[in-house]
Amino acid sequence: MKRQLETKKREYGKKQLSDGKTIGGKNRLSKQNVIRLQMAFASTIRKCNHDLNLLFKRSWAIFWHKYLTNDDPRHDSCSIDWCGYLKAARDGTSYDHTPHA
Repeated sequence: MKRQLETKKREYGKKQLSDGKTIGGKNRLSKQNVIRLQMAFASTIRKCNHDLNLLFKRSWAIFWHKYLTNDDPRHDSCSIDWCGYLKAARDGTSYDHTPHA
């Protein structure tokens, strides 16, 4: 996965995407974010290797959790163990997705 993400990053390079920004940089597909995604998926694979459906669900949770917005929160696949939004909902506090964007 890391190699594929790095390949896409090289492929798009300095091209502007539909939002006028490049694929890399802060809160984009930076080297740090690629490594974080790699670690998250590796951990999920190790924890869910016994259950393919759970692996599928948690893998999508990682993807959606990174690309959520306040207008479109999708936390139905997340685990309350690590999801700040679900923890905030449980505690009755507000949660801001802006740091993800």
